[in-house]
Amino acid sequence: MLQKKKARPAKKWVKTSHKRKKAALIEFIKRTSRKPKKIMPAHSYLHQLNVAKVARWYLGKIGASTKAKNLGEFGALGHDIVRQGKGHGLDSAKIMGNLLKEKIGKRSRGRITGAMVKHGMPAIKNGKRMPSDPVSDAVFFGDRIEATGAYGVFRVSVSNGELPERIRAFQKIVLNKTNRIKGFNDLSITKQKVILAKTERNAKINLIIQDCKNNIMFDENPGFYKNGKPIDTLPAEKYFPKEVLPTLKRYDAELKEFISGLEQKKPWALEIAEPLFAEGFKGQKEFEQILADFKPKTIKASQFKKRALEYLKGKI
Repeated sequence: MLQKKKARPAKKWVKTSHKRKKAALIEFIKRTSRKPKKIMPAHSYLHQLNVAKVARWYLGKIGASTKAKNLGEFGALGHDIVRQGKGHGLDSAKIMGNLLKEKIGKRSRGRITGAMVKHGMPAIKNGKRMPSDPVSDAVFFGDRIEATGAYGVFRVSVSNGELPERIRAFQKIVLNKTNRIKGFNDLSITKQKVILAKTERNAKINLIIQDCKNNIMFDENPGFYKNGKPIDTLPAEKYFPKEVLPTLKRYDAELKEFISGLEQKKPWALEIAEPLFAEGFKGQKEFEQILADFKPKTIKASQFKKRALEYLKGKI
């Protein structure tokens, strides 16, 4: 009885340079990154490009092979093809697996899709570092970096206005606050509008603060958080390689500075948070356009924008 031959990667694809493969994948991501009626600026293809850039940098820092860098880049580029839902990493991996089927080897394909599935979760259990593929760690690291530092400050502000679950949380806070005000419905329309505007403003700021605090990696959060709940308590210093810690700590410091600014309602922090939340809610511009159009009025906000633009241009 003849055995069925295993499918081999297509020779034409294998011979194609990584640069051309990457370009083809980016085009696919661009086509799938926009919803028909509303842009998701903080989770568009630009986010995937940035995570890919950081993942490759991470693998270079720890001395990984060129092959590992290429696989990490592919895993990062595809990690948010599907951008919503608890299982979006798995859903994205399924799409990527089908896309790469018979184009690259099974083992390499598994490393790529495995990194995509695990991109939101560190390889830890009961406070101990578990064995993990550096490709997976690189995609996880890249995704964390995107939510910290000066760039992350802008992105998290936009993200809270665009994600359906964050919008629902915002609406719930506003509704609960107004329901607690006795005689609110008996007030004049003018007074109701004033109270509502103040309540909405505070709700936006508190949501952004909460989200930013979930992304702190050192000191206040001695571990990793997801959706406001601790995943584990292993300190970041014991999780990430020493080669990348100085960069991560610098990004962490910028994030903490922004949180402190919002908690104290400093003008420079508010002028970043409020208009960017609104841009995320409108969903009419891509993120790079939102950042370019942002006109800072304070020195500190200008410094944060400058740093965010540097990151966008490749300076990690």
